[in-house]
Amino acid sequence: MDNEQSYFVATPGKVILFGEHAVVYGKTALASALGLRTYAWLKTRHDGLAVLHFPDVGLTKSWNIQDVVAKLAVDPIPGKPIPMSSTVGASLGSLLSDVTSGNSRQAALAFLYMLARIHPQCSGVEVIVRSALPIGAGLGSSASYSVCAAAGLLLAAHAIQPIQPPSTSFAHDELISINEWAFISEKILHGTPSGIDNSLCTFGGAQLFAKGDLQPLKGFTSLRFLLINTCVPRDTKKQVENVRKRKEQLPAIMHPLMDAVQGVTESCKEAFAQIPIHRPTIISTMETLIDINHGLMVAAGVSHPSLETVRRITSQHGLVSKLTGGGGGGCAIALIRDDTSDETIHQIATELQAQGMESFETTVGGSGVQGMMVTEDLIRNACGCGYETFDTGAITWSKLDALLPK
Repeated sequence: MDNEQSYFVATPGKVILFGEHAVVYGKTALASALGLRTYAWLKTRHDGLAVLHFPDVGLTKSWNIQDVVAKLAVDPIPGKPIPMSSTVGASLGSLLSDVTSGNSRQAALAFLYMLARIHPQCSGVEVIVRSALPIGAGLGSSASYSVCAAAGLLLAAHAIQPIQPPSTSFAHDELISINEWAFISEKILHGTPSGIDNSLCTFGGAQLFAKGDLQPLKGFTSLRFLLINTCVPRDTKKQVENVRKRKEQLPAIMHPLMDAVQGVTESCKEAFAQIPIHRPTIISTMETLIDINHGLMVAAGVSHPSLETVRRITSQHGLVSKLTGGGGGGCAIALIRDDTSDETIHQIATELQAQGMESFETTVGGSGVQGMMVTEDLIRNACGCGYETFDTGAITWSKLDALLPK
């Protein structure tokens, strides 16, 4: 019998920096890994049970692994990252009859499918998932979960190896495997995902994407941002439809506008192509591009009074901000200059909170998924929580980040 093993996995979210809405019309957008992360703490068991705790979506449930694997008996090619068939989906769904929340049910279904595919001989596993990402805010929370769960299960199955210093990343072929499985999970969660979100959460950095093609932005360096959740519900489909109608009504204006959005992305690409990169110049250029991109989105009709409130508050303290994602509410980002004081950030956060908004100081362009072997003492020393309390509100995300290889 194997000794109990314990793994810690952290996966970034994603944020769109430039190119919202224009990407729908074949233009290039720029997205980046977001420093707010999803965390999974996974440990092996020897009682034949799979236990999943995901308190952020109200889920705690256990299953007999043999029962889970048996549901895949009708499906071919075990162990390969192929999409879940409707037959298997219905079969696995019978194990979730008491899970009624849509988010909880889909998260559990993706977990069970990957478990049965990746590690059918598993003697038992328990996973706690926590996310610092606002769920449903367009920040890749589902993709981050998918990558986190895939990496954790692959580690438990010894299909990939934990990161060992001095390395700070999984091997490239391991990242490809994680991404393939995460995409399968995303199909379960969303039906027809683009694959962009899970790729960003897996590989990290900044990526240019257009027409389904994803290319790393060379030279991109990590930048500090204040992420603001307006807490105004977003409806991306509605905003996309509004832009389409405006484009049909005023093509002579909207076509050049979309070209201008493309120009913002291209200008960012050119700025990071300069060697050597002069950080003050990069910061200044990014501020200008952020301002222009938001103005173009206002002209496209996808801003919102809450987003303009964010702009006003951040501008009063010397920061430039823009909407990110579909607009109409949702989230915004404000670039934090290197000389911005902690007091300034605190004051902005206080003023945003008074407007009913949330803000998070974070980075973009950082590491992708990371996973390491841990002990409970290591976790306890880092954040003051043991396995029995990891799923409580006592967790401090920044302390967990200190565990990650740098």
